[in-house]
Amino acid sequence: MRLQYLLRWMACLIIAGCSATPSSPVARAVTYLRSEYNPEVGLIRESPETAPATFWLAVDNLLASHALQAAGAHDLAVDLKTNIPRYSDSPHGLIEVQWGQPITWPPHVEDQITVTQISNLVIRTESKLSGPVFLDWSEYADLALLGALHAFNSGNQVEAQQIYRDAMRMWDGQGFADKAYLVPEGHHLYATYKLALALYVARMIGEKPDQDIRQALLAKQAESGGFYALYDVGGTPQGDTNTETTAYAILALSSLSAAR
Repeated sequence: MRLQYLLRWMACLIIAGCSATPSSPVARAVTYLRSEYNPEVGLIRESPETAPATFWLAVDNLLASHALQAAGAHDLAVDLKTNIPRYSDSPHGLIEVQWGQPITWPPHVEDQITVTQISNLVIRTESKLSGPVFLDWSEYADLALLGALHAFNSGNQVEAQQIYRDAMRMWDGQGFADKAYLVPEGHHLYATYKLALALYVARMIGEKPDQDIRQALLAKQAESGGFYALYDVGGTPQGDTNTETTAYAILALSSLSAAR
């Protein structure tokens, strides 16, 4: 099963890297990530408005390095993979499941720390390697989708498809109305990256990607090429674009291109 996963991942890299035309959503998203790259620290910043001086090793840059590789932007992908270990070589502990690496399950609650500061630029990272775990992981769309991928990578395809279908029950036609979305004190904004994750996981485990979700994802791309992190019940983007969401979108859309 792991060999099957790796072959599928390699196909995504090879085909998607040749398929992105200059005006395609993937190419525009790659251009956005290039524009957010800061050569002083060798990393991509979190966002242009909300956190322009913050650089996350994980999730942002670690995820972006794989997304850029999938999109054929090998030069920037190599830069990130070279520069990230300069600050920390600690794995994230969860997102690695997306490129076939083993993880512990259930996932741990995230631990976020500041690694260093260079002038006014702050380097941070997140890990899910120890501490409390999400016993209610199935109530969060993103964790459930990653759980489906974890099951698939472990050779449990039937379980993977069941977890995926359970996660898809949280899709309400506009976004994933999961536990994070439904918190009483929240503003009930959907997270765009969960759309991308649903498409990517479907592709990887052999499910048919939902075309309504694909259209919803594409509608969240800004003129800059980046993807807005949040949107409201009417589908209108809110706030800022960011690196994490854009990287997820690149992975998803590249995997769909590779399937054609």
